[in-house]
Amino acid sequence: MSGRKLSAQEQKIHQAALADPKKTITQKECEALIPDASSRTAALNFLLATGLLKAMKDTKGAVSFRAVMKKELDVKKDMSGEESMILSYIQAPRVLCRESSSASPLGR
Repeated sequence: MSGRKLSAQEQKIHQAALADPKKTITQKECEALIPDASSRTAALNFLLATGLLKAMKDTKGAVSFRAVMKKELDVKKDMSGEESMILSYIQAPRVLCRESSSASPLGR
């Protein structure tokens, strides 16, 4: 994490994401919080660069961001690259899909 404190816009976005039950904020919600595109982009880029936000994309291509708490960053800073990658994989949301029996190669 950077040595400087978060700006008002950065705090606004990060706190809004933390307040969400899933700890996420959508691009549209960011636009509503900070209408100025330049300020919004700078705030999002800083939060992404410091690791306080993770970018995500759903199956429809919609971009959203997941908030990372400072405590989580402290845990990861002492991990090796492999350990951090494994933790990220474990934490990643899983989408379960069920194939119809007719599409299954095993059949019924």
